[in-house]
Amino acid sequence: MNKSNKQYFFLKGRVALYIFLKALKLKKDDEIILPAFTCVVVANAIKYLDLKPIFLDIDPITLQYDFQELKNAINDETKAIICQNSFGYQPYYNEFKYLKEEYPHIYFIEDAAHAYGVKSKNDDFLDAKFYSMQWSKMITTGLGGILELRNGTLEKRIDDIYENELEELKTTKSTVLFLQNYFYKYFITDNNYMFMKKVFQFLYTNNLMIGSSSKEELNMSMPQNYLVKYPKSLVHLFNLETKKLSDNLKYRDRVSKIYFRLLKKYYLKLELKDNFGLLTFPILFKDKKYVENLFLENSIRYGDWFVSPLHPLTMEEIDYKYFNYHKCENSENICNHILNIPTNTKVGNIKKIIKIIKQLDREKQIIPWGSLEKLGEK
Repeated sequence: MNKSNKQYFFLKGRVALYIFLKALKLKKDDEIILPAFTCVVVANAIKYLDLKPIFLDIDPITLQYDFQELKNAINDETKAIICQNSFGYQPYYNEFKYLKEEYPHIYFIEDAAHAYGVKSKNDDFLDAKFYSMQWSKMITTGLGGILELRNGTLEKRIDDIYENELEELKTTKSTVLFLQNYFYKYFITDNNYMFMKKVFQFLYTNNLMIGSSSKEELNMSMPQNYLVKYPKSLVHLFNLETKKLSDNLKYRDRVSKIYFRLLKKYYLKLELKDNFGLLTFPILFKDKKYVENLFLENSIRYGDWFVSPLHPLTMEEIDYKYFNYHKCENSENICNHILNIPTNTKVGNIKKIIKIIKQLDREKQIIPWGSLEKLGEK
């Protein structure tokens, strides 16, 4: 493979995936394999190009593919495989590397939206990675996405698409986005985060603010102004965030380890990787709704990745035929029970979180990692 190390910046991370796939010049219904534990906007990027997403269930312990199942799914129509970093847990690069050696004609791209700045080992087989700089990611400038191209044979095609098909964000919207970012950084706290999150989501989905997912995207339609470059007004913020990234990752690593020590008996089956600075710390609970209400009552910031295999759609909202989706029991079981707690929160809030987690432990609400069986919940 002719190597490249070029980066392209977009308004959103999903556009990076779209541009990469477009550069492959695939035909209608060519297949892209991805885990059934993702965001709907990732699947949308595939569907917008008239390609066929092939969803595979995940292993309930590693959150990765079952690699034998993955190998069985590969056929003559398979053109790309998405390897996913979930919450900061890195893909099993060695297994993917073996597959790449066996199927050199298939493109491998990592969904690293949760892992900007995290050092990876043995990922030199990848054709590309894409990252997100949305509000909840490792670094945030409000919105933003990066395509890190590794396969140099695609560089000219992507250059052409980037220069000829992408727009600049209009000045007024760029200014609005800058002000939103300022508001987010200086006015949103751990105590008001959950309330403001709902307010922002309502405004985003109704196109009253510039947000991560528009109403069109949640309805599986390609929105106007989808192909937009990263705004120049945010470059300064990006540079500031990258300067703080090393300290950010070290802090997340310390907090992740605090949570892990507290919950170690529930994670005996989980294999830890070298880089343990998680974006957010996933926990399985018996009564997810009860725990959410408890967190809200105590002003604890939490994440709901993933409410379904195509977050943030509910199972009832997924169009099975449109997405070529079939039942993926491990993923659906996990989505019924998973919540995640922050790793970038302040020390005072960590103490409050630990207190609530200990309460939930006494109430036997926490489910050991890997105990949701493949053929249904215990």
